[in-house]
Amino acid sequence: MITPHKPNYILPLTYNRSVNQVLYVPDGDELDPVEIKFQISFKAPVAEGLFGKNGDLCFAYAQLSLCQAYNHTIK
Repeated sequence: MITPHKPNYILPLTYNRSVNQVLYVPDGDELDPVEIKFQISFKAPVAEGLFGKNGDLCFAYAQLSLCQAYNHTIK
C-alpha cells in the first residue's frame, strides 16, 4: 500500500527572501519572491519482515517544488 512519507501540501502564496537569481535565471530575467510552494511525498513497502518484526524495507520519494506562477516577466 502506498502511504505518505512526509507531509503533502500546497501553499498557493509564499514569500522567499533569498531567491537565487544567478543559479536559476541565466538569461537575465528576474525571479519574483512570491511563489507557489508544494510538496508531494509517498512511500511503498518493498520487503517486510527482513529481520523479524522491525525489519521493513521501503521505497520513498519526496519532491519540494517552488513555482514562479505569478511572475509574468519570465519567458
